[in-house]
Amino acid sequence: MKVDGQSLLSSVYYQNQAGAREDVTDSKLHNIKPLEEISQTQVAHDISNPNTSFRIKDYFEPSSMLKKAKELQEVATDAFGSQEHFDHLANTLHKASIINYNELSAMHYLRDNAQKLSFDEFEKIATNDTHSMQMKGLLNSVVHKLHYIDSINGGIM
Repeated sequence: MKVDGQSLLSSVYYQNQAGAREDVTDSKLHNIKPLEEISQTQVAHDISNPNTSFRIKDYFEPSSMLKKAKELQEVATDAFGSQEHFDHLANTLHKASIINYNELSAMHYLRDNAQKLSFDEFEKIATNDTHSMQMKGLLNSVVHKLHYIDSINGGIM
């Protein structure tokens, strides 16, 4: 009788696998309770009596950006009414650290290049393809922040 190495290894492997399955089946599965043995009253008790010592407290805490945006309501009111109001808003945003110096320069660029102070004009300027990627990013950031302040305060610009 001729036995090749491959079939010998295969038969040893399958014998080891069968033995391992029997070990798991015999030792581990006998400790698991069937679902029928779980008490329905225990389940109902666990669900109906939550741990009362721990209560979830849900509350709203506004972010610092939201607080700053609400504080700017007076300054932002009619900010598109004149260049002086717009400059005052830009300087106030910079002092409040809502915009950085580069974004302040972008606001001045918007003021100087817009036919009128409005979101439509600002968005046209921001989407102009002649600007560098950095300038587009600054302009989009400023327009986004102005929209945010305007919407938080009920469309006052």
